[in-house]
Amino acid sequence: MLKKLFYVLTSLCLLFAIFNCSTYANDTPNEVQISEYDQLVAEKKELKSTRANSYSNEYEKLYLERASLDKKILKEYGYTDEEIRILKNYKGEPIENYPALSRASATVSAKVRAYKGECSPEKMKIYVDWSWSKIPLLCGPGITDRVAIRWKGVDVNGHALEVAHVSSSATISYFHNNKKVNERKVTSTLKDVYCAAETPVLMDNGHGTALKGTQQITLEKTGRYKIGEVGIQFVYGHATLTGGISFGYPSSGGISLSPSHKETYVSKRVTSAGTVK
Repeated sequence: MLKKLFYVLTSLCLLFAIFNCSTYANDTPNEVQISEYDQLVAEKKELKSTRANSYSNEYEKLYLERASLDKKILKEYGYTDEEIRILKNYKGEPIENYPALSRASATVSAKVRAYKGECSPEKMKIYVDWSWSKIPLLCGPGITDRVAIRWKGVDVNGHALEVAHVSSSATISYFHNNKKVNERKVTSTLKDVYCAAETPVLMDNGHGTALKGTQQITLEKTGRYKIGEVGIQFVYGHATLTGGISFGYPSSGGISLSPSHKETYVSKRVTSAGTVK
């Protein structure tokens, strides 16, 4: 099947402005949804343009394999009758020429939340919930997705403030036949005590498929200045074809991906009163 995997940016980014609160965008929704189909189409285009002989209709084969499943199984995977009809009508043409597949593909979404009782000018606890709408094409044994989170603090006067990591982890929920069957807590790997952490997401743990998760992080002020707000960037990296890839954390801010891919950003900030803006 697929021998090489990498973490393509499934384009879930909650991007923050690095040094000035006034540059944060506030007109974006607190939830973003990205289609696996859109990412596979983009990845196929890149593969064909940079590695002309390396693509052998792998994604078309994945959709045909999914379409061949019994309707009852597809229902258990989360597909509606209309989505099943779209899959059954697919005959293996290039996926970019069959845009209806977008309506029958899994989407992953993420949302930031915080609570007044867990946020203060001294310490803040922030959550990012992510979830798949149905079982994605790439989710079998041995496949590991990855999430990354980065933060930047400002004080009550809007000046840059180092906010230190206290703890971070993810709770991942596994589902089988539309029912939650298992839950796993994973400790994040700290990349920088003042700005970044990563967490692996094992897509199949032998009991079910990872369809939901919550990344949580606790931060605290450093020095005598109190926290005014913290900007959060969250990235969900979904496994797909091609060579190796890694996250990067440039000094200028943000989360980079090598090689780079088109990204969708949603700017958010969390105040010390627990309000998500």
